[in-house]
Amino acid sequence: MTDIELRDESRVPEPTATAAPALLPGELRPHPSPLQYVVIALVLVVITSFEVSLYDLEGTLPNGAIIPLLLV
Repeated sequence: MTDIELRDESRVPEPTATAAPALLPGELRPHPSPLQYVVIALVLVVITSFEVSLYDLEGTLPNGAIIPLLLV
């Protein structure tokens, strides 16, 4: 190949990703809605309360059972 063939920029495809309207530069998709943030927060609250309740059952359940439950 010659230098002219290596420098040929006509073979380079144009970028196809364009930003949607009302997005900041660099964003390719919109942020989640406020409802999605609330749902995620509620799921995290349920998971955290389950973990805390398992920790409080430390004397009731054997330690060998608490650790796998926490990992699940």
